[in-house]
Amino acid sequence: MYEEFPELKRKIYHAGWFPFIRILGYPFNEIYHALKNDLPISNFETKLIASFNDQSIREMCNTWITNQLFKKRESFLKKGIDEYIEKDYISAIHVLYPCIEGVLQDLSYDVDLKGDSGEKLTTKLILYLKSKNPETRLLLPDNFKEYLINSYFTKFDRKAEEIDLSRHSLAHGAATDEGDFTQVKALQTILILDQLSFYMQT
Repeated sequence: MYEEFPELKRKIYHAGWFPFIRILGYPFNEIYHALKNDLPISNFETKLIASFNDQSIREMCNTWITNQLFKKRESFLKKGIDEYIEKDYISAIHVLYPCIEGVLQDLSYDVDLKGDSGEKLTTKLILYLKSKNPETRLLLPDNFKEYLINSYFTKFDRKAEEIDLSRHSLAHGAATDEGDFTQVKALQTILILDQLSFYMQT
């Protein structure tokens, strides 16, 4: 279903969503069908957010730090989760966004990151995953690479004032619209980290 509509995938990515392992099934299907039918997704996002209580978010983080690449960032990860639970989404995103790239860079210690680092980091992630488990098709690793490039690593254009919240706009101080730092975006950030953790434990 997800693979059949490339244009719809781009809409899903632009909204910041992916069939994350934690929302597979009904939660993701609701967002999928809403975007497919050009319906607003805010009500579905609100329901999805409510399905993650404080305890489940903290338990998610505790699962991450069983992996050494996450463990070395434990203080930052827990701080970001605390900020999310305290509803300070600006701080949560500022703390957690660099952790995503940090984990990817640690996986890519032997890669020259000059040029398009997003492409190189995500390629290395997929190679790493497939080396661990060749039977990864159902985990959508190539789609996750595409999602990260089109959402987390998306470029921005200062002259055209096309500045979506992304790793690049945040790192370069171009992400200045407070309205972009929402609970939805913060949860998506947490789910990216969770997906990375899941891939590394698979």
